[in-house]
Amino acid sequence: MAIRTCFSALLLLLLPLEFIAVMGVTPPLPLPECKPIVAVDRDLVQFALNLEFLEAEFFLCGALGIGLDDLPPSLALGGLPPVGGRKVNLDPIIRRIIEEFAYHEIGHLRAIRVCRRSPKASTQYKCRHFCRIF
Repeated sequence: MAIRTCFSALLLLLLPLEFIAVMGVTPPLPLPECKPIVAVDRDLVQFALNLEFLEAEFFLCGALGIGLDDLPPSLALGGLPPVGGRKVNLDPIIRRIIEEFAYHEIGHLRAIRVCRRSPKASTQYKCRHFCRIF
């Protein structure tokens, strides 16, 4: 017990000294210059569109095993097909719920498409990503 107490006292004494030695030797780093990035409306709509593409592909792939390219191709506007997505083994009730999520996201895509027409971004899906969430 005495050895533990001595070791603890020595450790508590040396740690602050080590911290002081390290902090005294290193020069202070200059502060980075952070400038705001001004986002225009077009960028905000594109971000929302990319998010809706991601959600729709994710739910379609997990529930039905298909992507947006297998639905009306006009939704993807020639974007790249997803890589690595496949149908997940889900309970029938959960599968129907996830399928409804997918159709809901497709509705969001159609609504945003009225504002802006741009192809979907490239996405890569793995089954383990879907299984972690559900």
